[in-house]
Amino acid sequence: MDDMAKALAQCDVIAVPGNTRLPTKLEPPEIAGTDVKPGSKPIPFLPGNTFIGNMTGLPALALPCGFSAGSPTLPIGLLLYGKAFDEQMLFRVGHAYEQATEWHKRRPPL
Repeated sequence: MDDMAKALAQCDVIAVPGNTRLPTKLEPPEIAGTDVKPGSKPIPFLPGNTFIGNMTGLPALALPCGFSAGSPTLPIGLLLYGKAFDEQMLFRVGHAYEQATEWHKRRPPL
């Protein structure tokens, strides 16, 4: 909490990737898990960067910021963290970002 307070004393918001890796393709229930071989280790859970807010209690705002280049095309997110009780700043920065970009209007191909 102290480290985040020091960082936010120098800026209004902190931008971080929404996830630590690209999302995975969602398989239908009848297909999901069929490629898992007996005795193989499951893919470890890798949390996104939401743990920062979970650990500090700081407000955050999630925004779309693009799509992966490979196939399948998957969404990529951006997280903004703000000072305690300064959600208004997050909303202003998020609104400015959406006015400057088109990501919130785009949808991945199905």
